[in-house]
Amino acid sequence: MKAKLLLAEAATGHPDGTISMLRAGITHVWVQQPPYGLQASLISRIEAELGDAGSHNFDLRCMNEDGAEVMPKMQGQFNAPQGGGANNLILNFTTAFPKPGRYTFVLRVDNVQLDACSVQVTQAPSAPVPSAPGHEPGTPPGT
Repeated sequence: MKAKLLLAEAATGHPDGTISMLRAGITHVWVQQPPYGLQASLISRIEAELGDAGSHNFDLRCMNEDGAEVMPKMQGQFNAPQGGGANNLILNFTTAFPKPGRYTFVLRVDNVQLDACSVQVTQAPSAPVPSAPGHEPGTPPGT
C-alpha cells in the first residue's frame, strides 16, 4: 500500500474517484499576526495493492517540530477492494497554529506511516508605512 499526502487551498471529491484541487502543494504559509490561522484541505490518495484487500484503519495527525500534536487526531477506516484500488481522503479544515514554525501532517495506515507533508508557518513582515507626498520615506510628516 502507498499514499500521497498534499495540502491545498481547497479540494472536492467526485463520484468517479477523481479529485479537484485548488492550489495544491502548499508548503509555506505567511500570516500577518497571531493567531496563525490556516483554512485548507488535506488530500490523500491511498493506493491498495492486490494483497491489501479488506478493512484498514488510518489516522491523520499534525505535529509541531517537537512531535507534539497541535490538532485533534483524525481516525477512521476504509476498505480496499479485492484486487486493489484507490481510496481518497479529503479533510477540509480550519486551524490556528500556536506559533510560527514547521508543522507536519502524518498519515498512517494500520500503524505504518505512509506519507507526510510539512508546512512552514511564518509571520509576514509588516508593510512599510507609506510616506506623505513631498516627504522622505521614514521621516515623520511635517518635518
